[in-house]
Amino acid sequence: MKRSTADELKQICRVINTTLDQAQEEYRVDDDGAWIRDADGRPTPNAGTFTLDFANGGVALNRVCATGGQDVVIARCTSRECRARMLAFLAGIETGMAALPTEDGGAA
Repeated sequence: MKRSTADELKQICRVINTTLDQAQEEYRVDDDGAWIRDADGRPTPNAGTFTLDFANGGVALNRVCATGGQDVVIARCTSRECRARMLAFLAGIETGMAALPTEDGGAA
């Protein structure tokens, strides 16, 4: 079986974010790469962005909330399991987007 690497999982995460027109970074950054902060000095989250959480030998796919927290989309599992689930998730997104009506009223 093929080994799933962190770089491969990060690439799939980038594809998910790109497909859904989401930012790639967890927090908003300025042109110099510094975090944009709110009035209280906290970094401003990019709500809706998907991120990976690597810990304890496993990985999870999370989605950033408007408050800066994260919702778990794919619970912590092995890299191989996460890769398979992320690809299935992406396939579902692409299938759903293909069924959306276009501007002329037909399917995409």
